[in-house]
Amino acid sequence: MINKAGKILAVIYHPIFYIWYLTLVIYLKPIIESNSTFLVDTELLAFNGLVFLFTVLIPVLSVYFLTHDLNLSDRKKRSLPIGITITSYIVCFFALKELFKGDDEIMPIFVIFLAVTIIGLGSLWLINLFYKISMHGMGIGVITPILIMGIFNDKSLSHVIVFCTLLIFAILVLIQRVTSKSHTISEVVSGFVLGSATVFTIAKLI
Repeated sequence: MINKAGKILAVIYHPIFYIWYLTLVIYLKPIIESNSTFLVDTELLAFNGLVFLFTVLIPVLSVYFLTHDLNLSDRKKRSLPIGITITSYIVCFFALKELFKGDDEIMPIFVIFLAVTIIGLGSLWLINLFYKISMHGMGIGVITPILIMGIFNDKSLSHVIVFCTLLIFAILVLIQRVTSKSHTISEVVSGFVLGSATVFTIAKLI
C-alpha cells in the first residue's frame, strides 16, 4: 500500500509537470478568487495549452519513443531525451514571450520558473554524462525552498496546511526513490542539492 502510494506520488511530483502545474494555478486562481464555477479565459487557455505541448507532451513522447522508460533508469539513454526536453522548453520560452509580451500578470513569475527549470535541466544533462542524478531529487530541490517560503510568508491556516502537506509528500517521494532502488541516497541528495542551488542562484541574480 505504502509502496503504491509512493509510486503515485512519484508520478505527481515528476519535475516534467511542474511548469504546467504553475499554469494551472495561474488559470484557476481567478476562478477561486471570484468564487465562479465556470470561467473561460481564451488567453489563459491558449497559454496553458502551449505550455502543456512544449513542457509535457513533447518531452514525454520523446522519452517514451526513444527509451520506452519514462523513469529514464539507464543513465546512458538519458542524454538525448533530456536534450530534446531542454530544447522544447527553450522554444516554449520564446514562443510564449512573443505571444504574451506585455502581459505583466502572467509572464514574470512564469519566466523565472522556466529559467530555473532550463538551467537545472542543463546542469543535470552535463552531470548525467558522468554520473546518474535523480530528476525527482532535482525537482523537489526546486520546489522545497518555494514551499518553505510559502509557509513563512503566508500565515493563513489553510495555506500553511497545503504547503506543509505538499512538503511532506515531497519528502516521501525522495524516500520512495531510494526504497524502490530507483536511485541511491547520494543520487537523490545530489539531485536535491542541484535543484536548490539553481533556485538560490536565480534568486540572487534577480
